[in-house]
Amino acid sequence: MRWRWRGRPFTARLGFKEPKDEGRMGLRPSPEARDRYRGAILGVAVGDALGMATEGMTVGEIRRVFGEVREFKRRANFIPALSKLEPGQWTDDTQMTVALAEAILEAGGFDPEVVAKRFARWVTEGPRYPGYTCVTACRRLAEGVPWDRAGDPNGAGCGSAMRAAPIGLLHPDDPEAVYRDASLQSVITHKDPRAVAGSVAVAYAVSRLVHGGRVEPGEFASEVAEFVRPISPEMAERIEEVAELVSLEPEEALTVTGTGGFVLEVVPAAFYCFLSSPEDFEHAVVTAANAGGDTDSIGAIAGAFSGAYNGASAIPRRFLEGLEGREKLVELADRLFEIAVGEG
Repeated sequence: MRWRWRGRPFTARLGFKEPKDEGRMGLRPSPEARDRYRGAILGVAVGDALGMATEGMTVGEIRRVFGEVREFKRRANFIPALSKLEPGQWTDDTQMTVALAEAILEAGGFDPEVVAKRFARWVTEGPRYPGYTCVTACRRLAEGVPWDRAGDPNGAGCGSAMRAAPIGLLHPDDPEAVYRDASLQSVITHKDPRAVAGSVAVAYAVSRLVHGGRVEPGEFASEVAEFVRPISPEMAERIEEVAELVSLEPEEALTVTGTGGFVLEVVPAAFYCFLSSPEDFEHAVVTAANAGGDTDSIGAIAGAFSGAYNGASAIPRRFLEGLEGREKLVELADRLFEIAVGEG
């Protein structure tokens, strides 16, 4: 179904074109593919939970308090709301990813009205340190504002990008559907084209990575950048820049990308954390957790990328054993996989 917004295709309303469906060999049911789906969802939660302890801290503060974060930690008392969480618990990044995944499963596909209802429920059931734009839009949804009017036209935070992985898992073989649905799920809370592009970039990357195969960092960054360029040339340039950063040490590279909550910082930083060592899940999430700034969101996205590429079997056991809600996350991933390959 092609969603229309006030009589026109949604993407036309925003002023950008949908890409042509170039076609791709379909994702085949296999234990390896299922493992990558599990890796994507578990990766979000692991990266989020690892970064929870350091969110909002500078690199210097992280080093002074923790040294280097390589395990789940209890939050230092920089942000009281997060200090109540136990090691291995996750925040709004995973909560909203789960809400989006559950909405997809409820509808048997993507339906923005069902997603909006899930987001409205989330905001009334105890969001964990949500971003201002997300919580404001979701409160408007809970008050009955239609899904296409609740979002912030100037919302350029990372809230829609951090939760976008399930869209890529839903459409592993359909770039046009990724483009459309990742855009739609963004504008429920974030309408700024840069935020929309961030959501599309994350979803598209995940849709490509679950196919496996070798990732060449420069080529992959360029491919994603070109995919989102019609939405936001600025986001495209920031992602493309990552290709030149992957050979640098994290502190130098992440100074260039930035690590604040602005989507033009979080998404490129997450691409760096993954692409600087694509085969190493631990590297991706540990780099994110120690980056300073919006570490849980950077970690959630980087974890989704590396998990989708390497699979759940590549996630260190210590992360899985200490992770909140692991069984539920695996079940969600399995059900998304079954829909994607036509078994659901």
